[in-house]
Amino acid sequence: MTKTFDVADLQAGGNFIKIWIHIQPDGGLSVDDNTYGDAANSFYGPGADIDQSVRLDADAVRQLHAELTGETDPSPAEELGELLASKYQGQHDAMRQVAQLCEQHNVSFEEDRWIGFD
Repeated sequence: MTKTFDVADLQAGGNFIKIWIHIQPDGGLSVDDNTYGDAANSFYGPGADIDQSVRLDADAVRQLHAELTGETDPSPAEELGELLASKYQGQHDAMRQVAQLCEQHNVSFEEDRWIGFD
């Protein structure tokens, strides 16, 4: 079972944005963004639903945790998830900011995007 932190549940300019941080059983972490509304519809077509994700494996979680806290911890995913959720609480671009934070600290991550339609 994974732990989840709610980061954002917003309506901005006709768009609906929901962002979560999920702690994975293997020690990894993902930041998941679901966006739908005017921007998605105008870019992808009516009824578009955009799901995006930034995923860090357990090694990347340990590395980013050490970079941000100066501490080493063999299993810091939950602590890092809480720290990131607090740092980016309520921000519509939290997923993108976590990706930029990883890039700044040379931490590897994967990005995924899925486009669905009603």
